[in-house]
Amino acid sequence: MSNLIIILIIGVAVSYGWGMRGALLGGERGAVLPGALLGMFTALLSGNEIIAKNFWIFAAAGASAMAFGGTEPYGQTLGFILHRGKEDYAPCKGYVGTLIKGSLWQGICGVILGMTYSAVSGKYYNGIDIIIVLALIPFVSASGVQIFNKPYNKQEGKYPKINFSIDRREEWGGNVLNLAMLLIFTLIRRDYYAFFFGITGIIGGAGFPIGMVLYDFVNHPMKNGKYVTGKFRKYVDGWKIMEFSFGAFAGICFAVFFVLTKDSMLLPRIGDVTEGSPLISNPLTPYADILSYIGLALIPLVKIIHLFEDRIDDHVIDVIERPVLYVIPMILALSGCELSAKLTAFALIVFFAGEKVVFERCRKQKKPIKAVLGIIYGICTLSAILLCIFTDIPPVAYVLMYTVYYILSDAIPFDRFKGSNITVNAFFVIQTAFLIVFTLIIA
Repeated sequence: MSNLIIILIIGVAVSYGWGMRGALLGGERGAVLPGALLGMFTALLSGNEIIAKNFWIFAAAGASAMAFGGTEPYGQTLGFILHRGKEDYAPCKGYVGTLIKGSLWQGICGVILGMTYSAVSGKYYNGIDIIIVLALIPFVSASGVQIFNKPYNKQEGKYPKINFSIDRREEWGGNVLNLAMLLIFTLIRRDYYAFFFGITGIIGGAGFPIGMVLYDFVNHPMKNGKYVTGKFRKYVDGWKIMEFSFGAFAGICFAVFFVLTKDSMLLPRIGDVTEGSPLISNPLTPYADILSYIGLALIPLVKIIHLFEDRIDDHVIDVIERPVLYVIPMILALSGCELSAKLTAFALIVFFAGEKVVFERCRKQKKPIKAVLGIIYGICTLSAILLCIFTDIPPVAYVLMYTVYYILSDAIPFDRFKGSNITVNAFFVIQTAFLIVFTLIIA
């Protein structure tokens, strides 16, 4: 398959994932989708039969790694660009903020996904060191927030000196330290593939301000008072243009680096994976299955805290949830826990969509409707878990779940087919058809 086709597939995959992230889910839960697609398609398109056969490891690593940037609020940051004529209009601040947040978001995903490709070959890492550095992420993140994002007291109007929101709690400082730690770690271990994959992600983060330029362009009239989209304006969603563009730009950046280096003698990580390679082996590997079940059991346990969310600060809930939902699964995936990788890349993403629809989107629906939806999504999640445990799910099933399942979930409660949503959903369908066809071809 030509390099241009590979770049196109990965670009479309991440563009779709980013657009769907903004349609159905936000925050870190939504970000797992484009991360999973990036990891999955780079594995399937690697040209290495062993890597392609174990694509769920890379899908899981990408999903968990992309989640960290989702901790960043950016609605008010975008407002600095879009709110022309209003008191909070500060485009320079907005563009700098989106560049920083986008680069941190993609950079962390890039370096961790790059580490995964190196780890499967059994080189550079002795196992325990990669576990330790990933386990440090929550603590390093907390330190970064204390250094860069304090003081924060909304009631007293106290905010950090460098702040890209008006009054929202920001956490980009945690991502700054985490990205720095991971890049330094890869240099120490001489894993230049992961280091430059991370640098590629930093460059790809420029897609955020680029997308905002397009959003701002279609969102405001030209000098003649007319909109560039003319009479079709009601069918154009500037927000989705921004998200699709951001995803496409980041995906293309990753894809270009990927095709230029996958057969390179300078960075031959993928080529090093042969029959007999460790395919990730460290002290946790012998306990892979039991650790996978423990990690799975922790998810419903940590979700119990939402029963008390009216009495617990949202930030406290995030601090408790994030290690269980993202850090532990990432550690297990990079420790050779095949079952955990499958659960993260498939079942967890199924669960996130159901959680969003039942507990958030349909919160105001009548109890019978919520009950039926709860049963449907409960069956979907349980089925996904059982499939991960007892079968090898083919790549096309992952793509169908990432696309068709998510598109149908996004339609609930069936009010998503008005105005610009018509064109957005049509674009989702086109991307979905493209990804399904190419998955059938390459798998």
